[in-house]
Amino acid sequence: MKLNVWRKRIANTWLAGVAAVAGMILCAIATDASAQRPKRPSLPDGAVLLGEGYKYPEGPMVAPDGTLYFSESRGTKVHRRASDEFDLFYDGPEGCNGLAWGPDGNVYACGGAGAVILKITPSGEASVFVDKVDGAPLNAPNDLAFDSHGNLFFTNPLGLGADGETSAVASLVRVRPDGSAAVVATDAQYPNGVGVSPDGRWLYVNDLLGKSRVLRYPLDENGDLGEMETMIEFGRGMPDGLAVAASGNIYVCLNLSAKIVKLSPSGEVLGEIEFPRGSGVTNACFGGADMKTLYVTLGNKGTVYGVPIDEPGMKLY
Repeated sequence: MKLNVWRKRIANTWLAGVAAVAGMILCAIATDASAQRPKRPSLPDGAVLLGEGYKYPEGPMVAPDGTLYFSESRGTKVHRRASDEFDLFYDGPEGCNGLAWGPDGNVYACGGAGAVILKITPSGEASVFVDKVDGAPLNAPNDLAFDSHGNLFFTNPLGLGADGETSAVASLVRVRPDGSAAVVATDAQYPNGVGVSPDGRWLYVNDLLGKSRVLRYPLDENGDLGEMETMIEFGRGMPDGLAVAASGNIYVCLNLSAKIVKLSPSGEVLGEIEFPRGSGVTNACFGGADMKTLYVTLGNKGTVYGVPIDEPGMKLY
């Protein structure tokens, strides 16, 4: 009996020792990994806070007059900033995400929660522009962009359609100037940010999930797409929105990695703009007097920043 008690004590002491050593090893590994991980700056050099306290800001867009717009994707509002402060531009139940300035002078918005594309006049009056494609309700529209011929492209990832039923296919949708809508691609697992190259020959689409890819499609003057190509795979960075420079370089917002990666038109990594870990870099657009300010929304922080860039953005109108 005493022997069994003694054995149990030895066993318990050994287990406690093993646990203590294991804890020290894990602590040392974590400390070493932390020491080896390069420290990030609190914010990019020259970054200016423009607004804070928003519900997962998204979809920044600059109008021809320089006014900055953005949406609260987990709220109901779209804001705009023409001078030093933001004011309310639109408030509705659609849960707006991506925004784009239309050739007709209206703001077009992805209403993800409402499964619609909205057309919003300069005075803030909204109407449904698209709510179906190929006869089926939209999923949860995420981002959108016009080409130089007036074709509107928007990403339509999986979500709940207007009828409340789970949608079956994630897609890229084209809306021609006459208002006719059609699915033109279904390659992305979760199509997100979308943009057009300055020469109008390429359409870019971020695939948020899976391999976290940036895709591109040849684009002709009729708005028809060629065969999809993969430009780059980030593995798990979660590419969200994107912005295109006048040079053709592409600024890809990696939500999970909390940074913006600058790609060449061929997909080569040219540089990175890092934000604090956990920021949730959702989207970006070019603006400012010389188009050398990158307006960036940080979803998890609820903030909007202006970041100086060394090249001008592509003019979208």
